[in-house]
Amino acid sequence: MPSHSFTLIASAVVRHQGNLLLVQQQGPDDAHPHWWLPSGQVEPGEGLLAGLGREVLEETGLTLVGTPAIAFVVQVLRQR
Repeated sequence: MPSHSFTLIASAVVRHQGNLLLVQQQGPDDAHPHWWLPSGQVEPGEGLLAGLGREVLEETGLTLVGTPAIAFVVQVLRQR
C-alpha cells in the first residue's frame, strides 16, 4: 500500500487602503519573474497562522497585525 505525504502552503491576500500586496518571484527554471501572493511552506510543527506570518515577514519585511481570516485550506497529497 503506498504511503502519502502532504505539504501545507500558506498564501496571504494582504489589502491596505484598496491596494493588494504582491511579491515578485523568479524560480531557477523560470525565464521571467512573475507577481504572486506572499506565500510559502508551513514548517512541520508550525501553526498555519504562524507560518503565514513568518512567510509574509520573510518575503516583504511586513508584520501581519490582527487575526487573519482563513479563506480556504487546500492539502495536496503526494503518493510516495
